[in-house]
Amino acid sequence: MAILERKASSVKVQWTAHELDHNHPYRSIPRHTCGGASSPDLLYPFVMSIDPITGQQPSVAMQVIDLQLQQIRKNPPAPTTISRSLFLTSMAMNDALAAFDKKEEGFARSYRARKFQEHDQSDIVAAAGIFMLKRLYPDQKEFLDDQLKEIAPDLTRKEYKLGRKVAKMAYKSRKNDGIDNNVEFYPSDSGDINAWQPPKVPTGVVVNDIGTPIATENPESYYVPGALSPGHMYVRPAVMESGDQFRAPAPPRYGSDDMYVDALGNVSTEHDAFVKQFQEVVDVQANMTAVDKVTAEYWADGPMSSTPPGHWNEINMDLCLKYGNDLKDDVKSTFLLNAALMDAGIAAWDSKYHWGKKGYGVRPQTAIRKLFADDEIQGWKGPNKGIDTITGSDWQPYQSPTFVTPSFPEFVSGHSTFSGAAAEVLSKFYGSDEYYDGVSKGYDHYGDGKRHLVGEYTTTDLVFEDYDGEPITLRWNTLQDAADDAGWSRLPGGIHIQDGDLRGREMGQQIGELVYETLA
Repeated sequence: MAILERKASSVKVQWTAHELDHNHPYRSIPRHTCGGASSPDLLYPFVMSIDPITGQQPSVAMQVIDLQLQQIRKNPPAPTTISRSLFLTSMAMNDALAAFDKKEEGFARSYRARKFQEHDQSDIVAAAGIFMLKRLYPDQKEFLDDQLKEIAPDLTRKEYKLGRKVAKMAYKSRKNDGIDNNVEFYPSDSGDINAWQPPKVPTGVVVNDIGTPIATENPESYYVPGALSPGHMYVRPAVMESGDQFRAPAPPRYGSDDMYVDALGNVSTEHDAFVKQFQEVVDVQANMTAVDKVTAEYWADGPMSSTPPGHWNEINMDLCLKYGNDLKDDVKSTFLLNAALMDAGIAAWDSKYHWGKKGYGVRPQTAIRKLFADDEIQGWKGPNKGIDTITGSDWQPYQSPTFVTPSFPEFVSGHSTFSGAAAEVLSKFYGSDEYYDGVSKGYDHYGDGKRHLVGEYTTTDLVFEDYDGEPITLRWNTLQDAADDAGWSRLPGGIHIQDGDLRGREMGQQIGELVYETLA
């Protein structure tokens, strides 16, 4: 059995060249299919039940977030939309609980639960959370009403009315926050290698000789998705002053002799940095191991996943068990986490579309095919075809053939920004960056009836191709390891370059720190 472990580090932000070596990948807490299932419900099941060891029921806050993640996995929208909806739910629960503490202020509005007792807290938090979910998922009202009866069987009408009021005001507070902005973004059609181009996504009408869907000149063989969420850069943040508060500097530009300092501090021309960073993606894929493939798949977050915001909520659920949280800590950690995640999404999309409008943001799939068009390079030939010599114009990311590459500019990485923010705010809240301790067990994330060690994951499967080797165990000592892994995984996955990853991580850490200082 292969066990991969990254040692914990006390260094906050210290990027080194070692971090991008495929021999030293960073790993994250598992959220990965354990049996090659193909439906959202089977891919990422999440079971909230009574702890068989302690006999404790998960807090209502955890049960509400679990219900929301179930809805997200069924029809996962953009990660930007998910981060906002998770913030709305956690804000409603935060404001409901704050009503019981004279020293606490609600985020949307402050209330005082003068007619209620401390034992009413759980029911009112549950009511606020479920009512918010009914606003967010109106077609699930009947199901959610039934769930509220399960979570809070002794809920009184007065408790329900207060919870509903809190949720309504929380929802209203985000009215006209910019989420519905109709912003157009037109990708460059100049052929400039620096500019982002939307991918041609195979429909399956045409396949190659091994049955892999491909895009050809036949217009029915592919579709071209529009740019995803170009207006999200203008959404009102939870804590940041605006989406551009932590905007990353421009990525390197092909053909420019101007000086460029990359995220590791290396100095070169923009042109040389551009070629070097896309060459690195080719090299990382060419040396990809089964462990690297698991990591790329695990964080791919294409169709049928809860995306990075949902994944980090799953991580926090395990931390709530690990640290023995009470209701107050569950609510507060969830609120801080989702405030950081929402602002991270706004900041990442600001950088993506700010620089995208200026002709940057090309994805590796486009850049590598142009850079090495007629060259022979080493690359992944497709499912079960392995790494072999290919023509540069045929290079493809290690992804599902019908997902390919995200439909928005590369710079910066959303995975890196979300994860950097989440790891920072959670580390500060818990007063520790520790993740794996060899003892603590989390919830049953895989539907196999077992509680697995927090920060450790074992699999015998790959998703994008077959695997019959020894079980692979991934292990992460710290939350920072998990955040680093989320960013690094986008290189073997063929989705991002070095600076898209590292600049995103840095932005995320700044956002997580700001959110904690402002709201904790």
